[in-house]
Amino acid sequence: MADRLYLRHSTDKQTDTRQRHALAPLLAAGAPVYEDPATSSHVLSLYRTAFSTSFLATLRSVARSP
Repeated sequence: MADRLYLRHSTDKQTDTRQRHALAPLLAAGAPVYEDPATSSHVLSLYRTAFSTSFLATLRSVARSP
């Protein structure tokens, strides 16, 4: 299964810089990145666009694997 990266932060004052730094090898290898803007943790994951898209991509990938 391919690596997929989901990035998010909770407030407008935060960034994903540290996440990107920690994931640099995967980013350099071309792993797809799904990113939501600053989102409160009160918003369920499945209601976040990028999370839902990455989750569905993973399900499709698993369904196709032998």
